[in-house]
Amino acid sequence: MRISVAVKLVIFFGLSITVVVIAALAVPWAWMQSLADELALQSARKAALIAAARCGLPDAGDWSEKQEQLSRWWGQFTRQVQADTLPTEAPRLIQIDPASRDLPRDLDDFLITTIDYLRSHPERGEWSREVVDDKGNRTRRYVMAVRAAAPYGKGELLGVIEAPVNPAITQEQLWWNWAVILTAGGMSLVVALLLFTLVARNLILRPVQRLRDVADQVAAGDLSVRASLRTRDEFQRLSEATNNMLESLQRSQEELRKINRSLDVKVVELAQLNEALHIANKLKSQFVASVSHELRTPLSSIIGFAELLTQTPMQGQDGRVARYAQNILTSGRSLLDLINDLLDLAKIEAGKMELHTSDFSIREVCEGLYDFMKPLADKAGLQFELILPEDLPRMHSDAGKIKQILYNLLSNAVKFTQPAGRVTFSARRLDGCRIEISVSDTGPGIPKEQQAAIFEKFRQLDEGNTRRHGGAGLGLAISKELVSLLGGQIRVESEAGQGTTFTVTLPIDMPTTPLPTEAGQI
Repeated sequence: MRISVAVKLVIFFGLSITVVVIAALAVPWAWMQSLADELALQSARKAALIAAARCGLPDAGDWSEKQEQLSRWWGQFTRQVQADTLPTEAPRLIQIDPASRDLPRDLDDFLITTIDYLRSHPERGEWSREVVDDKGNRTRRYVMAVRAAAPYGKGELLGVIEAPVNPAITQEQLWWNWAVILTAGGMSLVVALLLFTLVARNLILRPVQRLRDVADQVAAGDLSVRASLRTRDEFQRLSEATNNMLESLQRSQEELRKINRSLDVKVVELAQLNEALHIANKLKSQFVASVSHELRTPLSSIIGFAELLTQTPMQGQDGRVARYAQNILTSGRSLLDLINDLLDLAKIEAGKMELHTSDFSIREVCEGLYDFMKPLADKAGLQFELILPEDLPRMHSDAGKIKQILYNLLSNAVKFTQPAGRVTFSARRLDGCRIEISVSDTGPGIPKEQQAAIFEKFRQLDEGNTRRHGGAGLGLAISKELVSLLGGQIRVESEAGQGTTFTVTLPIDMPTTPLPTEAGQI
């Protein structure tokens, strides 16, 4: 539930002024009550002094006769002087024998206690206290001491005078005065609230309302609206700041419109460029596939004739023709491998790479590759080791693609490892659904900043005219794409001068949809 600022101001101001009024009225109330009590005591004290003077106290004699004379005289006296403040009942004279501790029998507990107190405190001349009668009413009683020397002198206590304490202001008058005070306070509170409401509405709420209207229009999208306040206070400064902000927003919005129009033009241009690049890439793939296919057919014939020349003995020749034929055969096979790689790359980019799945033994695949690469490793002077556990499972995947991946890794390891180095070919089962195959070598290693680049197309570490190793830089790029097609992952671990380990993780059962490569892994 929302509460407006006006209601909040009235509530808080009303509570505050109410507390102030109550605190202000409490002082006169307490002062009025104390004043009434003091006036009543002064009336009783005056009556006691008049009684003592009339009876000639503290002269010796019988106080009973003095009491009778005082009672007869008191009523006539109060009527003659018309003293409304004096009690209508005559004060009571109580005589005490100084030589005896006994007190008159008709005294109540209050008088007994009071006389004992005045005897033990000769410096006191009077005593007053509030008592509760048998009906539960609270009344105040006043007693004045009569001593041997004078009414207020120090001396032996001869007796006391109890004067009635008539309230100078009745309780009804007190409540009436209190009602008048409360009424005045309430009217003051109402008037204060009305004045505060008028002042708050004109000085606070109206400027706030105008600023809120401006904010609502701005929220609706109208930035041309302006706040016009001439209050010469903080609201005017706030209005000016709001106008400055709106002008800045309007300029920024216009600049954004210009930027958006420029971006729209750039987006259209980029879309056209993207479409052109897509067409160019498609044409490139088609060209590579077409040219590779056209080159593959005559190259196969050249390789066939070169093999025939190397296998046919030639009479009267010095062996140069056989060497030339062997060179033609080697170069042709290298060129055929390059063409095959280009064809595979074109198929992968075009999304037309076909997978032929079957059940096969990964152990037999690894052993076959080991037997095929062992002579090449021996020729290069390398130690070639195969590590296969007994629990290797059968796989359901594309055996040809796995052979191509592992062949690329093994051929790179043999090619880049120096003589007397070591190449380790191993496989192990990770869990119930994956297998891990690793190719490690003791070659020169790959710096960490170049490890991501080796999987890019046509990238080699020893680029330039003086590079020592051949190849087009497509083997690892194709291996990465094939691993992704088979639902696996490939990663490299290497340090410069510490050798290299390529690890391929493949599912035992290839999923129908190839799994994407995880972020951060290659």
